[in-house]
Amino acid sequence: MDKQTFLTMSPSKRVQEVNKLLLDHDLKEISDLIGIPSSSFSKIMREGDYIYHKADKKYYPFVRSEEER
Repeated sequence: MDKQTFLTMSPSKRVQEVNKLLLDHDLKEISDLIGIPSSSFSKIMREGDYIYHKADKKYYPFVRSEEER
């Protein structure tokens, strides 16, 4: 996946593709493959309210609890 493709994907599609890559690569390797600094990669991946779960090595949608209000 090239940088332009990555940047133009919807957040949900981006998460699907990155989660597939996470089966064989870590976050740093993926950011290097795409050609984006890891800090920028992390920020872009949070778009659409997604969070990275370290134990699962996977991105998930962040769901806010109604009780927090």
